[in-house]
Amino acid sequence: AQSRGLRWPPGPGGLAASDASKAQAAFSSVAMLAQAIAGLPHFHSLEAHGVVAFAAMPRDESLPQIHDNSGRLLLPIPLIASQHSLQQLAITDCTLLGHCLLREVLGIVGESVALRVLNLAPAPLCSEPFNEAAGVGRAAAALLLRLKLMKSVRLAWCSLGAEGALAFASCLEESLCDSPKLALQSLELQQSGLEELCEPLWASLVNALARHAPNAQIRR
Repeated sequence: AQSRGLRWPPGPGGLAASDASKAQAAFSSVAMLAQAIAGLPHFHSLEAHGVVAFAAMPRDESLPQIHDNSGRLLLPIPLIASQHSLQQLAITDCTLLGHCLLREVLGIVGESVALRVLNLAPAPLCSEPFNEAAGVGRAAAALLLRLKLMKSVRLAWCSLGAEGALAFASCLEESLCDSPKLALQSLELQQSGLEELCEPLWASLVNALARHAPNAQIRR
C-alpha cells in the first residue's frame, strides 16, 4: 500500500494531555500513528501540529526504540523522519521538540533525498532544553548542503541565537568552493532569537547562504 500524505491529528486542533484520561488518549493515538507509519512502505507528506505527547509514549517492543536522556520513548518522530520517500514534512507546535530532538530529526531527514519542504517548530512554551544551538545550526546547514533539491525550510521558535547563527554560517563557509548550487528558495528562521542579531553576524549568515543558494530568500 502507498499513501500520498498523512495529517495528524486528523481533526482540528491538537491532542491535549492536561489530565490522566486525555494523556492516555494521546498516548494511544500516537501509538496508532506509529503503527500506521511502520506499516506504510512509502508516503510523500506528513503534517503534525499541536500533538503534545507526540514524542513520549509507552514502550512498544514491536517498534524501533529510541529514548531521550530521561528515558522517554521518542516515537514516532524519528520513525517519521526516516521515511526516504518523504517530500514534505511538517512537525509544528510540539512541546518536546527541543534542541536534542531537533538535531536528531535534522540528521535523519538528511537521508531523505526526495525531501523538498521541511517545517520544524517547537511549541512557543516548549519544556525541553534549548542548550545546543551550535549543534542545531550545524545540523541545519549540513542538511541544506546534503539535500541540494530542497526548496523550503522553516525552523521557527528554535532558539538559535548568535551561537546557532555562527555555527550555521561557519558550516556553509567550510564546504567546498565548487559545491553545486542549491535549489533552496526559502529559509525561514522567525522567532529563533535572530531578530536582534548584530548586523555583521547576520550579514555573514546571509552571504554564506547566498554563496550556495543564490535564489534563496531568508527571513528572521
